Amino acid sequence: MTYLYDKSGQGILFQREASAAVRTYGKVYDPETSGLTAFTQIPANYAHWRRLDYITESFDVIVPIIEKIKIFDVGDAKHASAIVNGNIESVDFSIPMNAQGLEFLLFAIGNPALSSHTSTIKMIQTITCPVVASVGDLSYFFIDVVVASGAIETHLFWFDQDGGGTAPTSPTGIADANRHELAIDAAADADAVAVIVAAAIDGVTGLGGASTGAVVTVTADNAGAVMPARQGDAGGETGCTFAVTTWGSSTYTVTELLTTELPSFTLHVEHTNTTTAESFLWDLFGCVVDSVELNISFDDKIVTYNVGIKCPYAVKGLLATNPPPKKLIQTMPSLYSVKESASNYLIQEGTTDRTPSNVEKITFKISNNIKFLTNIAYQYKTNPVSARRDVTLNIVGQTHENELFNYWQEAYALSGTDYIPTNATDKLNTELKLERTATNDYLQISVYNWLLKEHNFTFIAVDDAVKSVDMTFKDGSANSNGRILDATTFASYIDEILIVGGTA
Repeated sequence: MTYLYDKSGQGILFQREASAAVRTYGKVYDPETSGLTAFTQIPANYAHWRRLDYITESFDVIVPIIEKIKIFDVGDAKHASAIVNGNIESVDFSIPMNAQGLEFLLFAIGNPALSSHTSTIKMIQTITCPVVASVGDLSYFFIDVVVASGAIETHLFWFDQDGGGTAPTSPTGIADANRHELAIDAAADADAVAVIVAAAIDGVTGLGGASTGAVVTVTADNAGAVMPARQGDAGGETGCTFAVTTWGSSTYTVTELLTTELPSFTLHVEHTNTTTAESFLWDLFGCVVDSVELNISFDDKIVTYNVGIKCPYAVKGLLATNPPPKKLIQTMPSLYSVKESASNYLIQEGTTDRTPSNVEKITFKISNNIKFLTNIAYQYKTNPVSARRDVTLNIVGQTHENELFNYWQEAYALSGTDYIPTNATDKLNTELKLERTATNDYLQISVYNWLLKEHNFTFIAVDDAVKSVDMTFKDGSANSNGRILDATTFASYIDEILIVGGTA
């Protein structure tokens, strides 16, 4: 039968466009080289793609293409006499995801900055080695390592099965010093292969390797979240299997950007068929987060978020031969994951808890109102500008108090440096903490000053039993630094979202 496009042939990957040293719009991150060429097709063997969170619903990716303009002449009858090419207009589309890494929520606020790898959790993983006959000659796998400076390096280990000693063509973005030969031509069995693999890994700064039978245990010297060890180019299978024993964790802080800039990224989308010629393959450059909506409810079971993306430019891509593994963090956050503690409440007046007694649903949204600017030298738009940031929080639940209703009906007045409800003793603010583990996997966003924009006063039928409240808060006046998102801290087992080291 004819092969049709099916679900298993789909894939979406992404990577940041920048480095710690230089921010270059449209230029995909490459840690070990001078960087990839901006707005240019990504090499098939690029080794630093990252996965999005789980996507469970259908959605459309809109590709920015050259507009076609029909030209009519005064002498035309009913139809155009010519069709000419126009410009490439930026496009909007949304990606619905289940919450795992939640990186794009951070990208809607500012540039994630590495706070520490000081967690006690270090990455521990295993590699089970095959017999020599099952190893593809010149096949390879990757291991990421946190070095002493806090930067992350990607190391490639390649199998020399026949003793030829000629290395494979290096995937894009792997420095020669980070490519390691595994000469297994004299290995008698899988145990002997494991000894060779363990010795090579143990020789890498920041990694420890030890073999037991055919299994190599890889232990990180430094704490930190990295991408798991993974199979390289699908065209040459190593025969190894990879597993994580303990996930490392890293912590980031995000300062709300007050300038018009936002961190940008490249998306790579695939929908494959039996031949590359029949596949849909695109690289989308200069993408920015226009909006993020975080939905947390009891009925939805797990936390979801919808990311609105704007993109100005795309080119046809190549099939990614070094795709990253899935994000295999098993625990999905739910409504129960929203944590409150003394002076850290979902809604608080100063430090006094004003959160409704029962909360059924929370919707937190950031809108950046992105506009792309034009440049006479380009056919597509460049330089995304975020002039105003809108932040909203909607809470649905039940309450036994009327304080927030009173605050909603009141005027707002200047109190010190803040505008607050006239009858309140302090401003309304939020500590939104979405926690899987208390110290190593959480997201905490501090909102400085809310304007209580909407509050219902609904009479209920007997079947409803008790009155529900439905409130919407919007960003009010900012702090002395001009920020509403006062602080954001992110600790995660998910591989690194920050670009560290290298140039781009």
